[in-house]
Amino acid sequence: MLTNADLESLLSQPESFPFLSVYLDLGPQARASRSYETVVRKRFSELEELFEKGSKEEALFWQAVKRVWDFINNELPQTGHGAALFVAPGLDFWRSYTVAYRFETEVVLDRLPYVRPLAHVVEEHEHHLVVETRSDTASVFVVHLRAPTPVSRVAELETEVPGKTAQGGWSQRRFQWHRRDHIMRHIKRVAEALEGLYDQYNCSGIILLGQDQTIAELRKHLSRRLRDKVIAVGPERPTDSQEALLERVLPLLKFEERLEEMNTLQRIVTELERGGLASAGLEEVIAAGMQQRIDILVIGSDVEADGYECPSCGALMTATQTEGQCIYCGADAVKVKLSNALLRLAQTQGAEVEIVPPNPLLERLGGVAALLRY
Repeated sequence: MLTNADLESLLSQPESFPFLSVYLDLGPQARASRSYETVVRKRFSELEELFEKGSKEEALFWQAVKRVWDFINNELPQTGHGAALFVAPGLDFWRSYTVAYRFETEVVLDRLPYVRPLAHVVEEHEHHLVVETRSDTASVFVVHLRAPTPVSRVAELETEVPGKTAQGGWSQRRFQWHRRDHIMRHIKRVAEALEGLYDQYNCSGIILLGQDQTIAELRKHLSRRLRDKVIAVGPERPTDSQEALLERVLPLLKFEERLEEMNTLQRIVTELERGGLASAGLEEVIAAGMQQRIDILVIGSDVEADGYECPSCGALMTATQTEGQCIYCGADAVKVKLSNALLRLAQTQGAEVEIVPPNPLLERLGGVAALLRY
């Protein structure tokens, strides 16, 4: 499963040239026609012209090209609608990710990985734990809507609990106390398991399914951290089908996601209106990022902007600020995709990143906005 940890690993890579990022559309039509091969081959031919013949960089470029073709010809996954490939021969670095999301086939040459399409997948559909619990059993699933397998059963818990009717010499009251004790042990065991599973799968929310009384007891035994992550509760599923589970939780996940996005944007608007801790627009947000002030970055999934990055001081600049010379130290700057560079900048300072679908409110803010730390 693709997680924030994978994204952070990519963003933490040191600079190396050439660094190739390749996204493949593996949808049914693209697979049948192998149209992605045509796009990749044409792009490689264009990039070839950028290298000096016989140079070290050219040799590394062709190593990267060979690794990509090896993947396409021999390692292409049978499932999934998209693949993201990252290769930097100078670092002996290679990563590949397969998702259920369709990428536009593209090849990007840079000094660092181009992660924005992949970051959109991670942000748009994060991992959630779905827990179906009864008095003596519990099933735990991870739901990630952009994964090739969107629902995965990750744990089954079962605890022996005496039946509902006392037998032998047990008094009814004593038996019920004994039975409740076993049920509470089971619920506590489920709560303890969720603590580890939540972190293991890098989840962002929890959905609890079960009878009201069982769910209420389970919430009591969850840590405060996990109680705050419960986004919805519901009754037990009528079927064991994982497709049915996905159908039930999908509306809950989409509603929660859109609600969280709007809440963040409203907070930004409020802060801007009172001259508080927020910024909007590409130049303003970049300036805040250079000062390590970004707490939550919100960027539209349709935002595309080219700009410059200074290899000397690390400054980011828009195309309107400079034509290639750093406005801070005067060094020659290099062209970059600013949305990708801004994501990397936010991640390196521990900021939360939200990549949201086209949104009228965010468009009025310039497509990029942020809540600030100070």
